[in-house]
Amino acid sequence: MSRIYKDRFCIFLSSVELVDSIVNHPTPITINEKPIKIRKYYNPDKRIIISNVCPTIPNETVLSELSNIGINSNSQIIHLRAEIKK
Repeated sequence: MSRIYKDRFCIFLSSVELVDSIVNHPTPITINEKPIKIRKYYNPDKRIIISNVCPTIPNETVLSELSNIGINSNSQIIHLRAEIKK
């Protein structure tokens, strides 16, 4: 278990089946006489970092090629600066 944003907690369980059984049949948990709501946290979005792309290749071409292999973008491409400190 770990604390996450806005005084919420994240609990990792041993199997998807156990998570589904808890979420689909919620039994209230009470701590210090306060009921605790249970819900499944699911975030399907992933971040992909692509490095060493030639700057002359347009973003639309990169997005098109990602789409060809089944990866659809939910946001625009963001360019990260890599600085080398001496």
